[in-house]
Amino acid sequence: MATGRNPALLRNQLAEPVLEVFDVVKTSAVSVGTSAVALPTTNLSGRKGLFIQNIHASNILYIGSSVPDIIEAPFTFCKSTKLTGDVVSPSRNLQWNKSAGGTNEWYVTLKGGGDPSLTEPVVMYAITTAGGAETLLTNGTVASLSNTNWDWGNGDTLGFNTIYFRFTAIPSSIREFFVLYGYPTVPSATTGFALGPNDSWYATLSGSCRMFGMASAASTTTVIMELG
Repeated sequence: MATGRNPALLRNQLAEPVLEVFDVVKTSAVSVGTSAVALPTTNLSGRKGLFIQNIHASNILYIGSSVPDIIEAPFTFCKSTKLTGDVVSPSRNLQWNKSAGGTNEWYVTLKGGGDPSLTEPVVMYAITTAGGAETLLTNGTVASLSNTNWDWGNGDTLGFNTIYFRFTAIPSSIREFFVLYGYPTVPSATTGFALGPNDSWYATLSGSCRMFGMASAASTTTVIMELG
């Protein structure tokens, strides 16, 4: 008895090719140094594809990203359930707590207290009701944060480090929200996808996926083309 794999069964039908059509092309350039920056600085809304090219004559460009940690900010008003209050990813059993230091500073714990076991963000973005675009947030210092600044630390004798965030404005309606996106890793010379001089990279990436780049030396000009 034959023991080989049976051949695949094909239906007697012609496959119809699918052609991806783009309506928008946007190009931009970013000067990348030895610290990771976003590529591009602001994503094209509704993006479907992304080209990145290193046009420096000798420097190496390292690109990459990570899955962001998504947390609702303090005083997020949930439109779907019409709940108000300090809501932080209820399915993950987290909550915001008012810090004893600074002004309107909050920190994340497990619901009821305890280490939430979060990963320290390298960069933090926020999405608001104002267009839904991601905005890069400033990394400040615990107990002296400016509004919408964040930091990683322990300013309340917690026994663990966690995310601190200053948020002053309380939304006036149930249709307002402020969501934090913390990226725990960015590309480096050992973890990034390396692009040599004039090398390029392409992927069908939506506008909700953010890419970062760092270079082997300063002033590495990087050209980005987004397709939408």
